[in-house]
Amino acid sequence: ETENSFLASILKAVGLPGNRVQVMPFVLQNAKLPIATLLRNFGVKKIITFGFQPDELMVNITPQLYLPFELSQTQILLADALNSIEKDKSKKQLLWQQLKQMFGI
Repeated sequence: ETENSFLASILKAVGLPGNRVQVMPFVLQNAKLPIATLLRNFGVKKIITFGFQPDELMVNITPQLYLPFELSQTQILLADALNSIEKDKSKKQLLWQQLKQMFGI
């Protein structure tokens, strides 16, 4: 429950109403997140993942946590798990800096 309220706070801070956000839990396939499938099936403009490591994405690049990258005209940001960010001020600051850039705040 704490993670949900923290996520709600993040979305509010970037000015996204709940009706413009899709929260999707994923089960890894062979320890990988099929991000290309996500892009193809949902046509999203921005993706923020929490708790996935860069090597778990099925892409031909090696992204880094808290450094947005673009794939198929979609901005993607990888961050630590929500419970980890919530407890760590430096991670909160890293996330906030990148969210401001992604959402033009």
